Amino acid sequence: MELETPGGAIASSFFEALIDKLSSAETIDENLHSRLITALFSINVVADDAEKKQINNFHVKEWLLGVKDGVLDAQDLVEEIHIQVSKSKQEVAESQTSSTRTNQLLGMLNVSPSSIDKNIVSRLKEIVQKLESLVSLKDVLLLNVNHGFNAGSRMLISPSFPSMNSPMYGRNDDQTTLSNWLKLQDKKLSVISMVGMGGIGKTTLAQHLYNDPMIVERFHVRAWVNVSQDFDVCRITRVILESIAGSVKETTNQSILQEKLKEQLIGKKFFIVLDSVWIQDRMKWRRFKTPFTYGAQGSKILVTTRSGEVASVTASDQIHQLHHLDEEDSWTLFAKHAFHGFDDSYAVSWTKKTTLHEKVGKKVADKCKGLPLALIAIGNLLRRNSSLRHWEKISESDAWDLAEGTRIVPALMVSYQSLPTHLKKCFEYCALFPKGYLYEKDQLCLLWMAENLIQRPRQHKKSTKEVAESYFNDLILRSFFQPSTKYRNYFVMHDLHHDLSKSIFGEFCFTWEGRKSKNMTSITRHFSFLCDEIGSPKGLETLFDAKKLRTFLPLSMTCFEYQWLLCFNSNKLLLSELFSKCKRLRVLSLCGCMDMIELPDNIGNLKHLHHLDLSRTKISKLPDTLCSLHYLQTLKVRDCQFLEELPMNLHKLVNLCYLDFSGTKVTGMPKEMGKLKNLEVLSSFYVGEGNDSSIQQLGDLNLHGNLVVADLENVMNPEDSVSANLESKINLLKLELRWNATRNSSQKEREVLQNLKPSIHLNELSIEKYCGTLFPHWFGDNSLSCLVSLKLSNCENCILLPSLGVMSSLKHLRITRLSGIVVIGMEFYRDGRSSTVSIPFPSLETLTFKDMNGWEKWEFEVVGGLFFHV
Repeated sequence: MELETPGGAIASSFFEALIDKLSSAETIDENLHSRLITALFSINVVADDAEKKQINNFHVKEWLLGVKDGVLDAQDLVEEIHIQVSKSKQEVAESQTSSTRTNQLLGMLNVSPSSIDKNIVSRLKEIVQKLESLVSLKDVLLLNVNHGFNAGSRMLISPSFPSMNSPMYGRNDDQTTLSNWLKLQDKKLSVISMVGMGGIGKTTLAQHLYNDPMIVERFHVRAWVNVSQDFDVCRITRVILESIAGSVKETTNQSILQEKLKEQLIGKKFFIVLDSVWIQDRMKWRRFKTPFTYGAQGSKILVTTRSGEVASVTASDQIHQLHHLDEEDSWTLFAKHAFHGFDDSYAVSWTKKTTLHEKVGKKVADKCKGLPLALIAIGNLLRRNSSLRHWEKISESDAWDLAEGTRIVPALMVSYQSLPTHLKKCFEYCALFPKGYLYEKDQLCLLWMAENLIQRPRQHKKSTKEVAESYFNDLILRSFFQPSTKYRNYFVMHDLHHDLSKSIFGEFCFTWEGRKSKNMTSITRHFSFLCDEIGSPKGLETLFDAKKLRTFLPLSMTCFEYQWLLCFNSNKLLLSELFSKCKRLRVLSLCGCMDMIELPDNIGNLKHLHHLDLSRTKISKLPDTLCSLHYLQTLKVRDCQFLEELPMNLHKLVNLCYLDFSGTKVTGMPKEMGKLKNLEVLSSFYVGEGNDSSIQQLGDLNLHGNLVVADLENVMNPEDSVSANLESKINLLKLELRWNATRNSSQKEREVLQNLKPSIHLNELSIEKYCGTLFPHWFGDNSLSCLVSLKLSNCENCILLPSLGVMSSLKHLRITRLSGIVVIGMEFYRDGRSSTVSIPFPSLETLTFKDMNGWEKWEFEVVGGLFFHV
């Protein structure tokens, strides 16, 4: 069954999966089953209209909250049923006789058949009745059925990611004025404020100034901080200090941090950007400013803010008001995004349509009222679909008529309403995060997966994680995320987009903000907190009332490692109570919890759990009950320095797709890892001596990303390494092969390595403590044509380097502690068996030899330009 709606994001994002699971639940009454499906359909067909009307109609907004709450309850119940059915089928499959099958099934459910129906059906009745009562109100609220729209639309090629070097429009005078102020030497420290409404382009202009070579060369030190609404002196000082000095010793003492920052700034000319500042406390600003008074003449602090009051509080020496773009610049910016990116196949037809599209486009651009963020968002939206009717539909959207006084920019609401359903749900989930948060793609994609927001690929050409990453990329292209200008591989969301997500889904998300926080409501599903704001046990106790909670997530406003405390003398009891009362948790992160030494056994109560992160805790053991979590997809125990082993029954986690235990003391694998058919990310695999942990267990795993294979000396039969099937693992990008003991059987080790030939798609390879005297032939035949980085270390038996010069893409080569190498000869540059003469190492940029104690001679007689790029 397929349900396709342009805007009905309430039910359809998981509608198919819900129906599939319902159909497998034989304990469900057929009548209730039919009523639930009918109610969901009835809601879904008016969902699009409800989302449009909720901004200006309080009663529709309340109706929509009730619908979302009811649909989420239905999802929880159906998933619970599916868990029971799946486990009963597994038990039955493992049984020997019919009598055993019956006993096992009833024993597992711990209830009689009649009470199963009573327990499940009574809860389902409540949900169905609630949804049906909401359906009965849709006509009273004048909600219209959405018939969809797909008249002649065509998807265009995807544009490239936005560039931080892209030109600005209509800001030349502003940039010149601010640039001249930054160059002034009249004072030791000057504060400059750039004031303007949200989306006006303050951050973009500040980025251009920050990266302007003429500005950069004038300052010894630069730093950028996204301040957002909470002006936390300690946090902001730490971020600036980390930008200047690198990592900083963990402390929350403001005086210590400010003294360290003062030491870094004394006598230096600095340029600090404080982006998106909200502050009303003049004394707090003076305390914050103290370390900056020790810099050199001409130092500057640039503040961007929506409020003129902030400019007063910061005692700004210069205040620059940023205004809306004029009509000409607005049209230029809009047209750049709306009419750019078409491929040649559309060129002729698009030229013929330009006049009509321009007419509609100018109407749309005028409605953006000179706001750059709105012009870019709508321009990007329109260029994805060449249908004139689509453009007209966007122009005529009711969302342009949002009531004055709302914080939502109409153009952004139009952009949101035009998202496909799956992207709507992923965007809404971001209401869980605070303004100014640094998003990491990998982490956010795993959370989306855990919340069932990703449509599973039908033909399995892509993994679920790859589909999630494509969602994230699509949201970037639609301007909902932008790359961070400060931290590579991180992304930010504009404050106005964040306001939009909060207006849509904020009632279901609760971010702890200390004493000023309100209590959670009965519909709260997602809980997050900043790690430096959870100072009281009372904060966590409020969670016990949120029995529908799905997410428990500590956060940090920087990309550096964070730590926090449960602040309980017996935090095991606290967690045990949390696990008992919040049984619907899908995401549980205790990452960085410094006082956590043990995970309670009743973690097994969390039957819905998909994502568990225990990284950087002090746990030494994982309870066996963890292996009963049927739905668990992600398990992270990274940098748990006291953890020595993984549960032996880990193979029962049949849905596990992500396992990271790097940085632990674990040196052995649980048995039968090969049964984890869904496993895609595995940080390490330690080869054991028995069949249950042999290298053959890797054979059927479709692994992605990075992998370390250690203890290869335990491979007794070289033929076993063939079964690891590394050459077929085309999604592995980085591979480390490690031996842990020196063996005399050089030929056997060479055969093992020969059979571990990786995929041609591999980017990085590291080989450590290899015991053979020679490397296999695949090193010299350019079969690793995509290899960019190669490290050979501690291979002390090796007497001859392989023909690495034939690797056409190799950029970085590091060879250390190969003490058996005496001469590096012609074989290093090219394979003597080949008659082809080519320039060796055509892409090499860095070459490192270190601790080569036996090395005496290096032959350079080669044809062509050697190490041209080094």
